Amino acid sequence: MPAMHKKDDLAEAWFDRADRAALQVREGSGFLALPVAARLEHVILAWLGALQAHRRLTREMLGYKLEPGHLHLQIPGLMRISRTVQWFRETAQQDSRGLQRIFEETALTLVYVSTFARWLYDESPDARATCDYLARALRRLAGGRVGECPDKPTDAPRPDICGTNG
Repeated sequence: MPAMHKKDDLAEAWFDRADRAALQVREGSGFLALPVAARLEHVILAWLGALQAHRRLTREMLGYKLEPGHLHLQIPGLMRISRTVQWFRETAQQDSRGLQRIFEETALTLVYVSTFARWLYDESPDARATCDYLARALRRLAGGRVGECPDKPTDAPRPDICGTNG
């Protein structure tokens, strides 16, 4: 197997690990009682939390995939983003339909990608700046109706990423 394929296989396995962490969030007690925006926050933070210990490695993997001439990696990468966002929505039980679903999915994709990009270079303790950014972005999406803010404790388990896991 060429080295290029091995690198991509490792990167895919790495992001699969984050996807699994996000999908497991729904198993926490109290998770389904949270408003949808708060559930989405938990799911995205779990995804980032699975990668937190090796953020520099994650940046390097993405850098490799984004090199010019790697369209064969970039196009599947776009499909991965779409699939991951679908899993976020499913895990958070964001089950709207029609035009509302299209709007929510598009907006969530933008929030996810911008949060991920911010997280890649976040040097704040426990990626707090990313956590705050995500909470604000989801609050804007929900029209300010996010029932739980990241600084308020909930019964649902929180990823260590924001330093709020207890």
